[in-house]
Amino acid sequence: MKGNLSEHLGFIGVGFAGLLIFVMFYSSAFPEASIDMGITNTDALEMSRSFLVSGNFSLDGYESAVRFDSFSEAVVYLQKEMGIERANDVMRNDVELWFFRSRFFMPLEKTEYTVLVSPADGSIIGFSQQLLDEHEGASISQDEAKMIALEFLSKMDVDVSQFDIILTSSEERKNRQDHDFKWEKKNCSFVNATYRVDVSVYGDYVGYYKKYLYVPESFGRDYQNERSYGVVLSLFSFVFMVILVILSFGVFVVMYKKNYTRIKFAVWIAGIVGVLVVLDMINSLPLVFSNYPTTIAKSVFLTTLFITTVTGAIVYMVIIAISGVSGEALSRKVLLKKNSCITSFFRKANSREFAYSSIRGYALGFFFLGYVTLFYLVGRNYFDIWLPTGAGYSNMLNTFLPFIYPLTVGVLAAVSEEFLFRFFAIPLTKKYTKSMSVAILVPAIIWALGHSTYAVFPVYVRGIELTIAGVIFGYMFVKYDILTVLIAHYVIDATLVGMPLLLSSNMYYFGSGVIVVGLMLIPAGVALSGAVRRRYFG
Repeated sequence: MKGNLSEHLGFIGVGFAGLLIFVMFYSSAFPEASIDMGITNTDALEMSRSFLVSGNFSLDGYESAVRFDSFSEAVVYLQKEMGIERANDVMRNDVELWFFRSRFFMPLEKTEYTVLVSPADGSIIGFSQQLLDEHEGASISQDEAKMIALEFLSKMDVDVSQFDIILTSSEERKNRQDHDFKWEKKNCSFVNATYRVDVSVYGDYVGYYKKYLYVPESFGRDYQNERSYGVVLSLFSFVFMVILVILSFGVFVVMYKKNYTRIKFAVWIAGIVGVLVVLDMINSLPLVFSNYPTTIAKSVFLTTLFITTVTGAIVYMVIIAISGVSGEALSRKVLLKKNSCITSFFRKANSREFAYSSIRGYALGFFFLGYVTLFYLVGRNYFDIWLPTGAGYSNMLNTFLPFIYPLTVGVLAAVSEEFLFRFFAIPLTKKYTKSMSVAILVPAIIWALGHSTYAVFPVYVRGIELTIAGVIFGYMFVKYDILTVLIAHYVIDATLVGMPLLLSSNMYYFGSGVIVVGLMLIPAGVALSGAVRRRYFG
C-alpha cells in the first residue's frame, strides 16, 4: 500500500484549503445572476393559466409544462460588453431577461400557447398563440389593430409614451389579416442594445406580445463564430475518443483470449450507470414536454424517447464495461498494478486501502474545486477570460426528484471519463511510447479539448484549465489507484451541478442538495466506519 498517515494528513490539509477557497470565492469566480425568485414554477404555471383564461382563451383539454429560461443571447451580450457585475445589476433593475416559460399544448393540434412570466413578481413579459395559417379571423385596418395593441399594452402596464414605434406591418392570411407592431424605448440603450416591445394582432385580438432586449445582429454572428472554434476543438477530441473506444475493444478481445480479464466489476458499474441514465430520463419528464412536438402522438413521442434513452444507456454501458475491463488488464500488465480492480476495494471496504483512497479522492476533488475557482477568479481579473453567468436556478428544479440529475451527471462523467482517459488510455499510451510523461499528458489534452463547447471564452481556455487538471488526475491514478480519481471526479461534478440546489432558499430544493452531498459522502462514511472499528489512524 502506497502512502502513510502523515502523507494523507497532508492530503486532508490540501483538500480542506481547496474547499475553503471554493466556498469563499465561488460567487466571485462564478457570479450567479441575482434573480429574485419571488415565485416558484408552480406559481408561474397558475399565473400563466389565469392570464390566458382572462383573455378568453379556452384551455379545455390542454396539457401544460413549465421550465426556467432566459433570453440567452441578450444575457451573454450584456455580460460580455458590460462585465458580469454591472450586467447583473442591469438585469436585476432595468430589463427582464429571465423567465418561466409555461406551455399549454394538445397532442396532434397546432394551436398552443406560451406565456413568459417574470420570476421576480409574476408579471407577464411575453405571450404567444401558435395558429394554423388558415385559422379564421377578422380583417380590420392597421389603425384599428394598433388601437387594440395599445389597449393591450395599457393593461400590461407598459407606458407607451416612453416608446417610439419603429415598425408596423400587415400580412394577409387566407381567412384573416394579421398586424405587427414594434416599439423601442426612448433614450434607453445598454451598450447599443435597445429595449423593445412587440405586439401582433391576429384578426381582431392580440395573439403575440414580448418585452425584450434587442442586441446588435453582428454580435450574434460573432458569438456563434467564436463558439464554432470550440466545436472544432471538441470534434478533434471526439475523433481521438472514438479511436480510444475502438482500441479498447481490440485490447478487450486480446486480453480475453489470454484469460487476462476481470469482467464482473465493470459490468456491475456499467449497469449502475445505465439504470441512472434511464431513471434520469423518467425523472425529467416534467421538462420533456416543454419540447414535445405536437405533430406526433404523445404515445409515439414517449416511446421514441424511451427507446432512444435506453439505446444511449446501453451504448454507455458497453463503452464503460469494455474500457473498464481493458483498462484494468492494461493497468496490471503495463503499470504493474496488482490491485487495479475496483471491486477489490469494495470487497475490503473497511480496509486501510479503501480509507486512504477515499481520503485522496475527496482531497483531490476539493483541491480541484479550489483550483478552478482561483483559475477563473484570476482569469477574469487579469487575462480577459469570461464565462456567461447561469441562472443559478437550473431546470433540474423542475424534475420530480431534483437530486437525481447531479447524481447521474456525477456518476456518468466520473466513470465514463476516468475509465477511458485514465484507466485505459494511460497504460495504453505508456505501452507504446515508453514514456510516463507522454502517457499522462496526451490523454489529458484529448479529454480537456472535449469540453471546448462549454460557454467559456476564449474557447481554448477550458482546454488549458482541464489539461492541467487531467495531468494531476493522471499522476494520482498512476501513483495510487483508479478509485482515487473516480471519487474525486464525482465529488467535483456533483458539487458544481448541485450548487443551485444548495443555494436555493426553497427548503425542498435545499433538502435535495443535502441529499446530493449525502450521497457524495457515502465512501467517506464507509472509510470512517472502518477506521473507527479497526483503528487505522490510532
